[in-house]
Amino acid sequence: MSKNSLNSPLISVILPTYNGGKHIAETLESVLNQTHKNIEIIITDDCSTDRTVEIIKSYNDERIKLYVNEKNLGIANNTNKALSLATGEFIMMQDHDDISSPFRAEGMLKVLLENKDLTGVNSRMFNFETEIKIEEIYNNLSISEPIIDLNEKQLAVGNLFDVNFFHPTIMYRSSILKELDTPYTPDLKVTADSILFARFMELKVKWYVLENKYVAYRLHTTNTSKIDKKVNHREDIIMIKHLVKATLPFVTKEDIDNHIVGRKRDKVLSYTGKTNKWIVDYYRRIIKYNLDNNVLDHDMLLNTLALNLKYFTNLSNVLRPLNSLKVYHSMDELKPYLESNTSVLYDWQKRFFRAISWYIVGDKRSLMNKK
Repeated sequence: MSKNSLNSPLISVILPTYNGGKHIAETLESVLNQTHKNIEIIITDDCSTDRTVEIIKSYNDERIKLYVNEKNLGIANNTNKALSLATGEFIMMQDHDDISSPFRAEGMLKVLLENKDLTGVNSRMFNFETEIKIEEIYNNLSISEPIIDLNEKQLAVGNLFDVNFFHPTIMYRSSILKELDTPYTPDLKVTADSILFARFMELKVKWYVLENKYVAYRLHTTNTSKIDKKVNHREDIIMIKHLVKATLPFVTKEDIDNHIVGRKRDKVLSYTGKTNKWIVDYYRRIIKYNLDNNVLDHDMLLNTLALNLKYFTNLSNVLRPLNSLKVYHSMDELKPYLESNTSVLYDWQKRFFRAISWYIVGDKRSLMNKK
């Protein structure tokens, strides 16, 4: 870790607060103790009714800039206000109950300075329960040099079928905000942060994911993403649509609808011959598009498509084993990435028939016991 002067780039740490008094001291100290010293901490408090503001005011550090709202703005507007007050070249987001590694700002800044065409980065997280000791939290955070886990082409593949964006860990160039009228959408209750990332991707920015765990994420019942599962699910679908369209401009409405089911994995498609034909056609269009445009890591793409194809066929195997086997083995492009086991009885089938067998045998045993 290097010592840096106040002449190095200014990082604006965005720290919106609302009733965060229980953990704000630990959070604030983790930011103040960054090895990169040239930071401003923009705190916009959204009318907290606990001791949040009092605790913040107890810190005598000129880098802290506290603004208390006259009325409650809501999480999106409160965060937008904080961004509007930032003057730094770089933005680093910080939740009011999470802990940052002391090397977080310096490590992320290093990657951004070494890659001039890079817009932003995010890191991995250490998830912890509220009861854990602060020493143990820091022991699980990275203080090492940044390691790139996913580059922009690998991240683009991940955006299609997984989530590799962790909002509490992001740092990006503040200049990108000029491309957005309102960074965080006020009418989104839960996923305004994820939608922001999807909008970044629509702007075709270059973004990396770091392997380092630079942020400790606190798990508790009041996490915003846990408050309303129905709202979270609905808004998550909006994010997926943005990400898929940003990555694959050729997609149709049918592609988007079926893709959402395949990605969310929360219900089973009606596995007709038409659906199976769509799967093969859709995956082949993705492969061709990438061969023509080279926007995705091709090896990672083929491996990911193979894994998802097995998921689709495993679901359909329970009732349509021959039809799904035909789909499973119809894509020569993916054969090197598929398992050599060609048995019709995949995991879903095994669990299905095991449950049926247990039910039948169980009933027989209960009848025998009655006799």
